[in-house]
Amino acid sequence: MHPYFVGVTEVKIDPKSKAVAVSCKLFVDDVQDAIFQQTRQKINLAAQRPEDKKPLSDYVLSRLKIYWGNAAVSLKMVGYQIEEEGVWCFFESTVQGKAKTVEICNRALYETLESQTHFLHFTFGSQTQHWKITNPESCHRFGIQ
Repeated sequence: MHPYFVGVTEVKIDPKSKAVAVSCKLFVDDVQDAIFQQTRQKINLAAQRPEDKKPLSDYVLSRLKIYWGNAAVSLKMVGYQIEEEGVWCFFESTVQGKAKTVEICNRALYETLESQTHFLHFTFGSQTQHWKITNPESCHRFGIQ
């Protein structure tokens, strides 16, 4: 058991190509426990089994939402990687048109860890912004210049 419950969500949008890259890091044991509580399915992310990608993707995408202006961004998981006690989940998408804001919402692990915190990092071109949300706060809106 670790003493802190912290996740990291990074959203990078290329202003020219409109490509969206999202990375979300959570503690492996916390994610596995949350997926088990929700589905009664035991997974072992450290084993990197192909069949564990879908429950991980389903879990994270049910709690991680990105909005380009008022439009929801449709994310697709491209993979995951174990790093020490954490799991990095990688998603991609594209956005259309222009927006003045990007909203990042992440409720991952809120149902099992009341002190869960997420650090949000948003990059648009050369502009980078940071924010922290703590359960029950789930979203932050970043301005785009």
